[in-house]
Amino acid sequence: MEPAIEIWDLDITDAVRPAAALGGVIEKKKAKKKSVKYKADSHTDLVLGLAWNKEYKNILAIASADKLVKIRNVATEKCDITMDHHTDKARLNLHQVVF
Repeated sequence: MEPAIEIWDLDITDAVRPAAALGGVIEKKKAKKKSVKYKADSHTDLVLGLAWNKEYKNILAIASADKLVKIRNVATEKCDITMDHHTDKARLNLHQVVF
């Protein structure tokens, strides 16, 4: 499993790739030590929660086991805010996300 979010446009029936990919792995090296290079602003562990905002539909909050919550713009595929105040795995409820 990889710490990437793929956004698929279900209106496009012949799509063979996601409309957007948020974060993820650039390269895995097969050596004695498992070495992984991540895309800029990517989570480095499993994604545990997602939350959309009704008023700003292009904004997505992503919580991860890497103790981070990232606020990403789906249209630009960029991370706008990284919150690192969690002391354990970060999880989201829709009620907790306020933009």
